[in-house]
Amino acid sequence: MVRTPIFVVFLLSIGPCGWCDTQSPTTTAAQLDRAARFIDAANWQKAEETLHVVLRAHPGQADALNFLGIVAGKQGHTEEAEALFREALGSNPSLGSAWANLAHVYQDRGDSERALRTLEQGIKHVPQDSRLLSETAMLLADRGQFSEALRRLQAVRSSGGACTCQPEISRMLKRTCFVHSMAKPNRCPHCDNWRA
Repeated sequence: MVRTPIFVVFLLSIGPCGWCDTQSPTTTAAQLDRAARFIDAANWQKAEETLHVVLRAHPGQADALNFLGIVAGKQGHTEEAEALFREALGSNPSLGSAWANLAHVYQDRGDSERALRTLEQGIKHVPQDSRLLSETAMLLADRGQFSEALRRLQAVRSSGGACTCQPEISRMLKRTCFVHSMAKPNRCPHCDNWRA
């Protein structure tokens, strides 16, 4: 008579479970990609479960901490989000998205000065990060520091980042171009495309 160990029977009887589901991706990158999809779908619980699996296997994994900060922030837990972004930066100070996310926490609290300092600190660690440069330019333009904002936009262009005519910073670019009249006033000074 063949005996089947009891734990095998038990595992077969419970079928698929949440734990099995979160363990299916075999690489950290696959798990992070899966967590990102859960975040995009606003499935906070599944995102958290997936990210905690990553952190159990790789404590201090900066991308997982950054994603957890996003999840916390989306749920309105700004202190927790701030702490997670800071922890992510402690693990990897070159993670530009964590600097930008931390700055957004401060901006959402109405502390644009601290947000700007955070972005500036991030640029010291990741000088060619187009998102950090663009968001710094927007904050500088909001403060009326158009020359400095334009310098940051030029750094975005030279870093190979997205053209500054993109919608997320068009408001700031219009202000900057108005203040700094260019030789070709109907063209974007950064990408040379015609403006309306």
